[in-house]
Amino acid sequence: LGWSYYNVNDYSNSISTFLYLIEDISLIERVDSQILAKSSTDLRAESVHYIASCFSEYGGPELAKEFLTPISEKSYVESIFLKLAELYQKRNYYEEAIATNRALLQVYPLYKNAPEIYRNIIDNYDLDGNIEKANEMREEMVKSLGPGGPWLTQYSSGEEFDAGQQASRDALVYLGNYHQSEAQKRGQVRDYHLAIDKYQQFLDFFPRDKDAHRINFYMAEAFYGVGNFSKAAESYYDVVTKYDSSEHKEDSAYNRI
Repeated sequence: LGWSYYNVNDYSNSISTFLYLIEDISLIERVDSQILAKSSTDLRAESVHYIASCFSEYGGPELAKEFLTPISEKSYVESIFLKLAELYQKRNYYEEAIATNRALLQVYPLYKNAPEIYRNIIDNYDLDGNIEKANEMREEMVKSLGPGGPWLTQYSSGEEFDAGQQASRDALVYLGNYHQSEAQKRGQVRDYHLAIDKYQQFLDFFPRDKDAHRINFYMAEAFYGVGNFSKAAESYYDVVTKYDSSEHKEDSAYNRI
């Protein structure tokens, strides 16, 4: 019935019917899967697919969010959002894919796979050529997933913790490198200061990271770029003295002098 509604473009009734199908687990389990050649798992997966497909044709991410938020405690709601984002992604509908992933994070602020969702949003902005928005999302990701953020407070250990740490770490490295590169291209002091801010944040959050020596060196170079020679000298000195080994030690010693 849900499939029939879908094929006559009655998306509202199709969504409702497939939701009833998913809800009634006992009915799914009683279905003779030999006759249908489908297991209850197959029916659930296909139902999620058709519901997501209906939203992609009818209302998009906003309606999906409005419709699904009141039933967000249901386990299948997450799957519908993910499938909807996947459908948009396959069509190269970047804005819609971004909006769907954002809706997922709004409905589930502490979603356990948030690092992956943030990366998907960033990738879509990059694919759409919107570097500014991609970087804004990297900033948002660091605030949410980085040390002291609400998400990492919820996941204080385990795989989720590691994923959040890695995502925020990678974002800070990217942002620092991006702003420093822009400063070198355009000669804008503001870009150097933005790079310094991200590098310092990285060192505050991840002082024992394997790349901390490199980030310290880049920060010293940025301080030099804005003419803050005393700070540059301090940062070069840190590279020489704080780390057991670094390919930047000799350059840092020389540059400090």
